[in-house]
Amino acid sequence: YLRARALLDKGEMDSAEKGFTDILANNPKCAGAHEGLGEVRISQQKIPKALEEFQAAIDSDPNFEPAYAAMAEVLIAESQPGKARELLEKAVELEPRDWHAKYRLAVILVDAGQPARANDLLRDVIKLNPKFLAAREQLGKIMLRRGDLEGASQQAEQMLGGDPQAAEAHRLMALVLWRKRDLESSMAECALALASDPDSEAMLGLQALELWQENRKKEARE
Repeated sequence: YLRARALLDKGEMDSAEKGFTDILANNPKCAGAHEGLGEVRISQQKIPKALEEFQAAIDSDPNFEPAYAAMAEVLIAESQPGKARELLEKAVELEPRDWHAKYRLAVILVDAGQPARANDLLRDVIKLNPKFLAAREQLGKIMLRRGDLEGASQQAEQMLGGDPQAAEAHRLMALVLWRKRDLESSMAECALALASDPDSEAMLGLQALELWQENRKKEARE
């Protein structure tokens, strides 16, 4: 099993698949092998098969947390946040230190209009993994929705203190400055964010809006 996991982590999918399949031939109830095979199926873009393997892992061991988290990731990608939320709730219950599952759950809760609990989860994520900037960005956005511009600005500044090029920090700061109606500075932050993450739809949209407001309509259209 450990060898198959190592092969999976190295991206040697054919060998990992054989390893997990061999395990299941001798032990069909091995939850870890089902979960590992599910990850292989994702790499093969066989999503229904992946979901079957994750469900088999849960059926084999209802307390096997990685299967819930992995299945939730697939459902998020398949635009099924409601089902993903149920799985993430279980994953977080089983493994409170799974910061990635907590982050995913927090994002779903924000979209569902439950920022208070999302706020608590994001603060837990930051404690568990202080270097995970996406959690600070989401926390800053919750602050913005509450009108706490100073708190959001502090989150951005903390990120910039650790990484002056962090796209997450520049995206958040751009939103803070836009709320303050400092369009010129906000556009500069958009540009810095796009330098690190040129495909950010949010920053392209904000930059276009600000250019339009500055009567730079040709640039806004582009």
